Amino acid sequence: INPYDSDAASVAGLPRIDLTTANTLWKRLGTPIDTVKFIDEGNEWDNLKPQLEFYFCIIETLLNMQDLRPAMGRPWKPMRVRPGGVGRWHGFMRHTGQIVEWDPFKQWYKPVPNALVVVHVPLGGPNYQGQWRVVRPQVYMTDDNGTYYIIAPIAGGGCSDVTYEMDAFVVDETGHIIYGPDRGQYGQMPYTGSSSTEIGGLHNDGLYTVFKCGSLVLYDAVWPSSLIPPDRLAISINDFATHTPVEHFGYLGTYQISGYSGHSWGGAKLIPLGAWVIFTPPNRTLEIYFGSYPRIFTVLLNNSEGNPYGVGYRIKVGEQIHLSNSILHYVKNLYWLDHERIRSFLAIGLRITGYELHQETGRLLREAEIALSSYDYDRACALLTEAWSKEYQVYDLIFKSGESATSTIPFFALVLVPFALLAERLFFDAEGKKRIIGVVIPYILLVALLWRFHPGFIIASNAMMVLVGFVILILMGPIFLILVERSLGYLRELRLKFIGPHFMKKMRFSELLMIIAVAIRHMRKRPLRSSLALISIILVTMCLVSFSSLSVVTRTLDLTLRTDEALPYDGILAINAPIGIPATPEAEMLLEVGAQESIHPIVLENIITKYGDVAHIAPRTWGGMATVGSERFITVTTPEGRVWKNDGSIFGLSPAESEALRYDQALIPGKGRWFIDTDEYAIIISDEVAEILDIDRVPAQVRVQGIPFTVIGIVNHTIFDSIYEITGERITPPDPLVPTNPPPLLVERLIIMPWRTALKYGADIVSVVIKPKDPELIKPIAKELFEEYGITAIAAKENAVTVYTRGISVTVFGWQQQMVPLALAILSLTNLMLGAIHERMREISIYSSLGLSPSQVGLMFLGESFVLAIVGSILGYTSAIGFTAITLQYIPEISLNYASSWVAIAILAAMLATIASSAYPFIRISRLVTPSLERVWKPPTKPRDDEWSIPLPFTATEEEIEKVMAFLQEFMESHTLPRAETFSARRIWREDKVIEGVPLKSLCIEASIVPYDQGIQQTVRLDALRDESGKYSFSLFIHRDKGPRSQWVRSNRPFIDLIRKQFLIWRSLTDKEKARYAEKKGSKWS
Repeated sequence: INPYDSDAASVAGLPRIDLTTANTLWKRLGTPIDTVKFIDEGNEWDNLKPQLEFYFCIIETLLNMQDLRPAMGRPWKPMRVRPGGVGRWHGFMRHTGQIVEWDPFKQWYKPVPNALVVVHVPLGGPNYQGQWRVVRPQVYMTDDNGTYYIIAPIAGGGCSDVTYEMDAFVVDETGHIIYGPDRGQYGQMPYTGSSSTEIGGLHNDGLYTVFKCGSLVLYDAVWPSSLIPPDRLAISINDFATHTPVEHFGYLGTYQISGYSGHSWGGAKLIPLGAWVIFTPPNRTLEIYFGSYPRIFTVLLNNSEGNPYGVGYRIKVGEQIHLSNSILHYVKNLYWLDHERIRSFLAIGLRITGYELHQETGRLLREAEIALSSYDYDRACALLTEAWSKEYQVYDLIFKSGESATSTIPFFALVLVPFALLAERLFFDAEGKKRIIGVVIPYILLVALLWRFHPGFIIASNAMMVLVGFVILILMGPIFLILVERSLGYLRELRLKFIGPHFMKKMRFSELLMIIAVAIRHMRKRPLRSSLALISIILVTMCLVSFSSLSVVTRTLDLTLRTDEALPYDGILAINAPIGIPATPEAEMLLEVGAQESIHPIVLENIITKYGDVAHIAPRTWGGMATVGSERFITVTTPEGRVWKNDGSIFGLSPAESEALRYDQALIPGKGRWFIDTDEYAIIISDEVAEILDIDRVPAQVRVQGIPFTVIGIVNHTIFDSIYEITGERITPPDPLVPTNPPPLLVERLIIMPWRTALKYGADIVSVVIKPKDPELIKPIAKELFEEYGITAIAAKENAVTVYTRGISVTVFGWQQQMVPLALAILSLTNLMLGAIHERMREISIYSSLGLSPSQVGLMFLGESFVLAIVGSILGYTSAIGFTAITLQYIPEISLNYASSWVAIAILAAMLATIASSAYPFIRISRLVTPSLERVWKPPTKPRDDEWSIPLPFTATEEEIEKVMAFLQEFMESHTLPRAETFSARRIWREDKVIEGVPLKSLCIEASIVPYDQGIQQTVRLDALRDESGKYSFSLFIHRDKGPRSQWVRSNRPFIDLIRKQFLIWRSLTDKEKARYAEKKGSKWS
């Protein structure tokens, strides 16, 4: 079960000698055909003769040695781990655990007896390239209690611990799997199940969960365009009815060991093959999605033309369903699902971007079924992969359109409730039950209209829950705001009790609602003007929704680069990664966009099937044959014993290369020919390799990695190495000895063979040249290659190189025509608002006399704009839906978009335009309420040196002067904290003086002002001086003690304004609130 049978001795800490064939392919290793029977059928015993002769000599020598222990240099004995010295860290680990299943009745796990435990153990750890050295799996069986005991999972050398992966199964007497790995909520999470443990110890793995299951086998779980399996396939197994993940599920993928040779396992890695086994809960109807996050490759619904949403898959215990010709199932499931969704969109007048692509998929699908019935499997495969690539794009476009449509549901759910409330107040203004009816009926009518015509409401499964949720949220909003306002009221009372009434009152939520109510009543008083404004907004919104659209489309872009040098051919170079960079950085960027790991062989076969009749197709391959560790060695031997061994590479070319780069012109005259279609085990070498092997005439027989080949040609290395691609560089494999930016190999380190032969022995298809017989087909074919398979296509024609890549196109349609009507509508609404201001001059004066601030009066007019914006935009949208429905009856070809996320943008634009029309009237109103030219108070004086004296525009009578001083002193006391807001008072005191018979009362403080980091300190004196009329006038005197003067001037402006506002607050207090400060009359703090 391991690469070397001597591993049993190695893990026990004993010495071992391995005899194995170096530089062999071992192409049957780990496969069902790794038997003696195939050696007999292939007459391959002669390949083993040299090795067996050598082995028998070694074995005879070892058996005839009297004592091997002195030769080993030290005594050896079995042990669990050898921690140091020769053979250090060789050993084995012991594992135990239990295989269980979830019992829903006991709500815990119960053991599963007689389960098979499959352990995958890497040989050692990753090498310096991060690749794992892998061994084949080991299989164990549990006892009647579900317990397994792994005696010796093999460990590799040089590592102190081992990482392993484990799976468990139960099979019945017929060999069917009845229990599989559980990756659901009661089992192991996907992509886990690996553990690391120290060699030599006993490790308890705990519980490993399986579940009773059936299984579904998928093939070709790959990217639809490149047909390359993703590194991590995301699989979702859902309940068919609820579309939610099932509790129990599992899946396993197939992998290929790449980079392995018979000499060493170093550098091996696992490559996904695209075949998966999905374990499903029995007797449940399921649907399956798979892809690579965030993209979905296909959905499996088991649908048909008559039932596009499918019936799901229902699998019994132990049953296994094989989706043979899986791509056909993928295409059909996608096609009929997309077909039904497109049909539902077309029924309401919406045309999907990918509709034409969907029709093309239908044609390809019908042709593929005809090809299958005619047993033309190559053509059927090409048609199906092309159809899958196209329908995958259609599904993605429909998904994005549906996502765009459903994204507007929360927007409408949010605005419909305010619309219903405001519309009832504006149109009906009823009370009691009639008011409830007036709110509910418009809301229900609008929801019904959206449910009938809006695709988002049609395809979304939870639209009603969104609507109900927003209704509850909006109706609870006022309650929440009232609670918040009351809570803040309690906090304000506490603040008033401990600090005093030293804060400005702000507008409350109740006042805002009252302003909107007053605005609606004013609109009802002037129905003609309100109707005209409302009609303007309805028309603007209808036009924006109906005749404007914004679309973001991914499309194919091309960049053409001209060159002064003659190109080697006119045709197409399809590459898996940039192998040559044209002259500009833009071209380098575009080439890197399309890079992928390799061109899949099926993609190449599809290209040959589709374009083989109209073009010459020349594939190129790199690599293959043998790999030793992280280095590549190619060994060629002749019957005469001459050897050529090099760390070069295999280079696979095709007979059609004579139509592309014309490598056949490098052949030395009289020394061979180029490849033909029937060549298989044939190679072409350079004159330098031929000299080393002493080959002067062709054909000549050689062995490459021990496999017989015929040398059919010898090329001149100078001519061969001077041939360049249309990208400006050689296309030979990269030098494996150069880790970064490796240069292309010269032909002296290459063995050239037919590309199909190289592909058979592990090579990768890295590029394909397609040279159409008609030059006019070059660019169309290059664009098709890029769009269908996602590979980078470089088209060369008439000394111009065109590179294809993808770009995002943002198209805004209709805005050019809408800008003038929108501007006219804004000006019209602005004119209406200005007219309303002149009509209501007396009302504005009354509001000002009643004490309303400019912002409060302006908000009344802004409230009218807000009501018009909400009501008008929603009515405009409903008008757009009706207009579209009528238009489609007479012009069915027209495509109008009223269901995408653009709708929300259009409606918001109409709302903002309506509200923006009140900007200038709002300013006019505030100026009418406060007509002074200077609307913001500023200190009337400027500082002189370190002193600043500011007169304040307030006076106080003899009866209230002490109350005012006590009020101000209380405010200063509230700022004694070290880093209080605006300023911090360190010392506060009162001074009463008589200057020339005039009383002077002063409140003094030593304070620091923000920013405190600047260290600004000052002495402040607030003076109250009695004049001849007996009133006291106030002034503020500030002296700078410390800190930078410029910052002192800037920071004192908010401080002075804060003192000024305390006088304003004092004026707003009631007599009862002022009387509270009479108790402090005459008191002095210090």
